[in-house]
Amino acid sequence: MLPAKVAAEEFFRVLNAPTVEEAAMLGQLGYCDNLGSSSLHVAAQLRATTNPAEMVEDFNRAHWKQGLLANPTEAGAALRTLVWLMDLQGVV
Repeated sequence: MLPAKVAAEEFFRVLNAPTVEEAAMLGQLGYCDNLGSSSLHVAAQLRATTNPAEMVEDFNRAHWKQGLLANPTEAGAALRTLVWLMDLQGVV
């Protein structure tokens, strides 16, 4: 059995600094707002786009931003660069 402290540390590591594999696997998981809700959300979904406005929209809509930023696709790399540039400008 895994000690609670070790499990919590690993859980928070995945939330805050996911590996590429974890982001790809967990980012597409869906969840509902609450019991009985029919509103399904995806944790971190990134469209395959090169349009900066759409990338910012995906970033703002994401519930797990760290997972979205670790997305292992070309769109994920472009989003990381875009967010970095926005951070330099104080936008993020």
